[in-house]
Parts: sequence; structure tokens; C-alpha cells
Amino acid sequence: MSMFTRKKFSQDQQQNKDLSSSLAANLNRIKQRTGNSQDIVTRTLTFGRDPEIKAAIVYVEGIVDDRTIKVLIISEDVARDEGITFVMDAIERGLEFRTTTTVVIARDTSASELAKVLTGIDQIPGEKVADTLETIEKTQGTSVRNDIQEVIKHLISTEQEPLIGGFTLEGNAEQGRRFDNIQVSDFDAKPIAGGIAVFKEGKLIDWLDGEMARGLQWVLDEIEETMVNVDWEDEEEAITYRVLRENTDVSSEMQEGFPKISIDVRAEGDIREAQVPVDLMNPHVLFDIEEALETEIEKEIESTVQYVQQQKADVIGFGETVHQSHSEDWKDLEEEWMDVHLPELDVEVNVDVFIRRTGLRNNPILFEIENNQ
Repeated sequence: MSMFTRKKFSQDQQQNKDLSSSLAANLNRIKQRTGNSQDIVTRTLTFGRDPEIKAAIVYVEGIVDDRTIKVLIISEDVARDEGITFVMDAIERGLEFRTTTTVVIARDTSASELAKVLTGIDQIPGEKVADTLETIEKTQGTSVRNDIQEVIKHLISTEQEPLIGGFTLEGNAEQGRRFDNIQVSDFDAKPIAGGIAVFKEGKLIDWLDGEMARGLQWVLDEIEETMVNVDWEDEEEAITYRVLRENTDVSSEMQEGFPKISIDVRAEGDIREAQVPVDLMNPHVLFDIEEALETEIEKEIESTVQYVQQQKADVIGFGETVHQSHSEDWKDLEEEWMDVHLPELDVEVNVDVFIRRTGLRNNPILFEIENNQ
């Protein structure tokens, strides 16, 4: 587990079995080379078992102002093997963390390695991690930024499992720790967003990436902007549609004692690219493109829903929707929701796409060339 803070301290690096604490950057070196008088520090704690967590909490309480902690990073192996319930419980009891502190899973690397990599944009790795997650969530929909409060809420809920954004390292981690890493344009190592961690009963069970991750974000109504590609006239991903506005409504109704979920998505946007000759002035052509886009988005959502049902892990929050709409029926469904009712849930997906503009040109250059020959 790693935590980021701006508060400077001078205690020596300590090690105690699996519990360790280390600085990720040489403060004097940073000040010398940048003239930055602001204290910058990364504090890393690594642990595996419950007694070590308690020791870590006591140790950190003495050296860190909890209100300054920006990001909490948990190693993937801890999340898989031990689970995050005991981590969150220890943190909530022992440290007065800001509930807005971002939680991240270090994917295919350790929390300590991720915490030590410096970048040219943010010399504090925690700020790089938090800012990137938020950007990716809103512009691509392939990751998620959740804070401690949100994670704990879903850990104790019977209606929805927690989701946590993943981060991994690309490049040479050893070189990435060096101050020189922030002085080059092509970094030796850099942290990159790495999908969405899926949890069940407090333990990490899998990762959602790419279109599967975006399918989840469609349902959660978290997408502000993204690019959707569709095939056209035997050309793969020939047309690119940029979503500029999106709204998702998830509702439920009871049919013969069993819930049915309806997911209604409305997206508005522009045509950003056409790699084939296509008449964008023709309303019938635009209608066909809209239908193709609707089919593509529906496919993404349906694939994610089927995956969630197979995993018996309600990360979407269907249980919460049913509970809010049918509180009396929920009492009978709650106990066996994840294992019995979720896999059999009837889910209907409806997508409505509207092309607001076709770009600065009415028709793509390829269409004009073809018609002038």
C-alpha cells in the first residue's frame, strides 16, 4: 500500500519484516534542480497480513498529516489474495483519511514501485495517478476514479460490488525512480491507466479493459466524451463518431415476482472521421450510420452485462436499482441476489444515437474525390 503526502519528514527508512517505509524522491535534489521550495514526498508502506497493517497504521499516524494524503495505492496481489476489506477497515479506524482520497490498484506491479516513479508533468506521482484516472474516465470510459468513501460504501453493500481504477508501469521502473526521468520527453518509465478492477466479496477477481470497461461506464452514466468506431461498406472501423453528450437511465420493473432491468442510453455527437466515401448530406445515410452506432454501443453494454452476470458480481448496481424501486420485493431477493437472481436477470438495452454535426466539411474528401472522377 502506498500513500502520497506533501508533508516533509526526516525519519530514516525503516524495515520490519514485510512492513517497509521509503522515500520515493530525494527532496534536496529536487529543490536544487528545480528551485522548488515546496516539500514533496512519497511515503510507501508495504504489508501483507493484518498485524502488519495495524503496525503500519500506528507508524504512519506519527509522521503523516492524514488530510494531505492524495492517493491510496493497493498492490494487485494484496487485493487478490488478502482482499481490500481489512485494508479499508484498518484505514477507516486508524487514520483520519479524507474520504475523497482516490483509491488505486497497482496492476502487474507493486504499490511501492508505482509510487516511486516521477513524471515531468507531476513530480508527485499521486497527482499524476489521480488526474489521469479522472481524465480517462471522462474522455474514454476505460477506467474509473473512486474514492475511499465510495469503495467502503460498496464493500458493505449487498446491492453493488466496488470498482477501482487500475494503474501500471510502462518502461524501466528502476530508471523511472531517478530525478532524470522528469527531465526528458521520452520517459524511461511512466504510470499509465490500466483498466477497471472488478471485486467480489472484497477480493479482486478480474479486470475490465477496452470496450468491456467502456460498456460498464455507459451503464453507470459516467461517460462525458468518447470515440466510437463502426464498420462501413466492408471497411473495418471506417467511421469515427465522437460522443459529446450522453445520458443513461437504468430502471426496473417486477414481472411475476422477478425484476426486469431496462437500460436506456441517449448519445449525441459528431462525425469526426470517415475513411470511406460516404454521402453525409444524405439523411438516409446518416440514419444508417446512427443505427450502426446504436448497434455497436448496445453490443458493448450487453457484453459487459453478460460478463457481470457470469461473474456473479454486481459491479453495475442492478441490485441498488431494484432496491430503490421495489423495496418490499428486495427483501426476498437480497440474500441470494448475487448468486441466484443476478445471473438470471432479464436485462433490456436500448440505445438512441443522434448525429448533431458532420464536421467542418459536409462530405468527406474521399466522397468528393470519388464523385469528381
